Amino acid sequence: MFDDFPASVVRRDCDANVESRDFDFKPADQACVIDNVEQANLTSAKKDRDDILAVQKVLIDYFNALQQLAAFGKATDSSGKSKNDASSGSTSASNLKASGKLTSSDEVKAVTDLGTFMVKVFSVGYRNRQLSRDLKDADDAVGKVTDALAHIVKDDYEYDSKRPTQASLLNLEAHRMTEQYKDAKESPMLLRVSWTDRSGKLLARNSSASSYVEALEKIKSGHNKLATQPTQLKAQSVAADLQPYISSLESLIPQILKVF
Repeated sequence: MFDDFPASVVRRDCDANVESRDFDFKPADQACVIDNVEQANLTSAKKDRDDILAVQKVLIDYFNALQQLAAFGKATDSSGKSKNDASSGSTSASNLKASGKLTSSDEVKAVTDLGTFMVKVFSVGYRNRQLSRDLKDADDAVGKVTDALAHIVKDDYEYDSKRPTQASLLNLEAHRMTEQYKDAKESPMLLRVSWTDRSGKLLARNSSASSYVEALEKIKSGHNKLATQPTQLKAQSVAADLQPYISSLESLIPQILKVF
């Protein structure tokens, strides 16, 4: 889905520049992005995508560590990659704050804190007996990171027909596409078919984005349930408590991926 950030910019420019496009079998980003402003928009979308993926990777690594604790009683990272992911995520969070994608310094701190805790969980000697205490400390960071990712998707990517002036990627794409196909109803069948296909795909991308936001909400609530349990967590209880949320997330995966 995040790879669709720059792809949406390209599709928008393809509609805007259809009369002047070079159709000499060039990739779309070369044929459609024809001036410095459009190139800057595309470059920015690619940078945002990379930074968002780095922040998301911290969240993925963290839950991978919890999964290992649940299954084996310890988490291992023999390559030391988690430290690099934590550092990249922290830097990317700062970049997203500078570009306005993250809205507060607290969100940047949450990414850094979660990365630090994730590395700690992967460290030698870390065991489940430390988890009950530490989950409570990590819960605030998990909540802020999942909320931040959800906010980015909802405000900067999703299509919202009730807020047509919102400058999200799919809103901007829908506006440009409507301009390009404004005569579709009176046009030949081929143009109407093309409009139906394009608009259907945009709505499907929007549905996938909504499913991703729903998955983030489930992750947040599932972690909070673990963190607020009054009893000492053990491997078996972690696995049992995570299972309902794992099952519900698994059901969302096909909905997120169906159009990408």
